[in-house]
Amino acid sequence: MKSYIQILGSGTFDVNPSVLVHYDNQKGCKRYLFNCGEGTQRICLQNKLRLVKTKNIFLTRVNWECVGGLPGMLLTLADTGTKDIKIFCGENLTHFLTATRGFVMRSTMSVETHEFQEDGMEFKDENLTILPVFLYPEWQKNITSSSSSTQNLETGTKRTRDSTLDEINSNSTLKYKKEILSLMFNQ
Repeated sequence: MKSYIQILGSGTFDVNPSVLVHYDNQKGCKRYLFNCGEGTQRICLQNKLRLVKTKNIFLTRVNWECVGGLPGMLLTLADTGTKDIKIFCGENLTHFLTATRGFVMRSTMSVETHEFQEDGMEFKDENLTILPVFLYPEWQKNITSSSSSTQNLETGTKRTRDSTLDEINSNSTLKYKKEILSLMFNQ
C-alpha cells in the first residue's frame, strides 16, 4: 500500500492550511481532505491534483479559514462525477452547509454530515482512524460553564439547567437541517 501526505496550504496570505492524505491499495485509491479554506481549489488546480477520489472531508472547526472553500469544492466535486461525500467536523457544520442552500445545490451528489459532539466519537475505515480532540479557548470555557448553570442570587445556590430539554431541541434542529441538506444534495 502506498500512502503519502500532501500539504496543500501552509497558512500563507493566499491559501489557508489544508492537507490531502492519499492511500493507494488493491481496493483502489482514497483521498482524505483536511480543511478546505478559501484558495484550496486554486492550489489543487495549479498543482494538477485530482480530488475526484476524495470521499471524506475533515474540518477542524467551522471557521472561514477551514470552510471558506467548501461550497465551491462541493460544486466542483459534484461536477466531476463524485457521487457521495462525507464531511466531518464539530458543532454547526450542518448549519453552515444549509446556509449555502441559495447557491450550492447539486442533485447528482449526496452529502452526509457528521458532527463530533463529544469525546469518544470517531471515524474509522480500512485506512484511517480519527479521534477528535476538543480544545476550547479559555474565554469559551468560561461562557460554557456559566451557561450550564445559573446562580440564584437570593439564596446563593446554583441551579442547573434542564439539559434534557436542550438536547431534544438540539437534536430536532439538527435533524431538520439534515433534511434541508438532503434536498440540496440528493441523488
